[in-house]
Amino acid sequence: MEHPTSRCLLAIVLGAVICGCRGPSAKPSPGASVPRYWLKDVTLLHGPGKAVRRALRGPALVELLADGHVRSMPGAVDAFEGYWPGALQNEPSDRQGLLLYAQKVAPLHYGSPAGPIIGRLHPGAFVGVRPHDSGSFLVAVPRYSHNDRPLLAYVEPDALGPEPSEEQAPKLEGERLRDHWLWLTLSNGPRVRLLCGGFSAREAAGATSVTQYHEGVELTGIVDGIGLSRYPPGQHTCVRRLVRRKDGRLFLSTGKDPLDWLELDVIPGGFARVGLPEPDPVARLITERGSVYWVVQTRDGMRCEEWRFAGSLAKRRDGMRVFDGTLKRQRDPRAAEYSIGYWMSASRVGNLLLKGPHFRDDGYRCAEGVGLIDQVGEVLYIDEASFLMPSPSAGSPYEPVAYDAKDVERWYLTRSACESARRVADEQAADRGDEPVGVHRHCYPELMD
Repeated sequence: MEHPTSRCLLAIVLGAVICGCRGPSAKPSPGASVPRYWLKDVTLLHGPGKAVRRALRGPALVELLADGHVRSMPGAVDAFEGYWPGALQNEPSDRQGLLLYAQKVAPLHYGSPAGPIIGRLHPGAFVGVRPHDSGSFLVAVPRYSHNDRPLLAYVEPDALGPEPSEEQAPKLEGERLRDHWLWLTLSNGPRVRLLCGGFSAREAAGATSVTQYHEGVELTGIVDGIGLSRYPPGQHTCVRRLVRRKDGRLFLSTGKDPLDWLELDVIPGGFARVGLPEPDPVARLITERGSVYWVVQTRDGMRCEEWRFAGSLAKRRDGMRVFDGTLKRQRDPRAAEYSIGYWMSASRVGNLLLKGPHFRDDGYRCAEGVGLIDQVGEVLYIDEASFLMPSPSAGSPYEPVAYDAKDVERWYLTRSACESARRVADEQAADRGDEPVGVHRHCYPELMD
């Protein structure tokens, strides 16, 4: 029995970490029903230590037998059985392995079945699970991580089951915001990143309480540091839609993280090939001290800014030609500028590292890497995720192949092209309230005045 909304997703195998809880290896007592789970993105063996039997993409509904053996449901069209060592792991994995649906609203307890509540599951949540000897389920909270491992929480056993459930999103209180990639401190100390997209925020007792909901999972915590005013909307946006290649297979980056990516047979229509033309237009801009123009969103609306390259120096580093220099904002009383590094990757993506901004009366703030992926006429197309550090061993396993111009940032080579794009962006924001296409997001609010 195949999952009713099955998609071909990128499978990333997560390792097991041993802890004191017990996995589902005990044999069922006579007359007891065989537990059922959804199984996804696993490799089944003929038996312990034996050869691979089959790779299972799934999700597929299975019966979990003793000692890590699984089998498809009776009457399944694609019948199978095999041994899965992961069934004996003590911790669940995010969106793979054994999964169940939330059947009702249930609190997520951190640290123990009676630990502090960090959020809630709602009907529609589809979570990786492990039975726990307390009678609760230990679940991997989808898409959130803590210390580079899935965020784990405990849920009461009757809140989960194999029956697919329709999503029922809650109504969240507070101001609705989006695209702040902030650290969220949950109860009892775990820190997680907000997902790209929307969340709700409320000021209470001198702190900012934030609640985020996505696909059946609700988390609540306190924003670290000085709160939301420091971080302008859009500072970190969602994953850009980019076609990538790995081991001869194509993937479309979409959703919240790589586990949401879709495998493709062909590049979708409307996508353009990644790659700057010859000769390198960015290297020419740097050596000739040319300018790029950004459409930026300020507190008073859209404007065009000119940023000019200066003080460039080319040298060889790790077998690559690397440029160092500065990028300075023109007609700026604060004299904002970035220190830059620039190099070309094998896939003809121009990699620009922006370190700063520096001001006349202030210093280094942040570092931001951008990938310049194409030039069409007077427009350079930018994708942050395509940026690679200049080292032969630092290449991404996913080669950028194609992009959709509607999803990526744009820099302009003339002021007239920038002003035309600014007028379009103003109309998009004013007429329909749309998110403007191609707008540059400054790293710090001082640049938005």
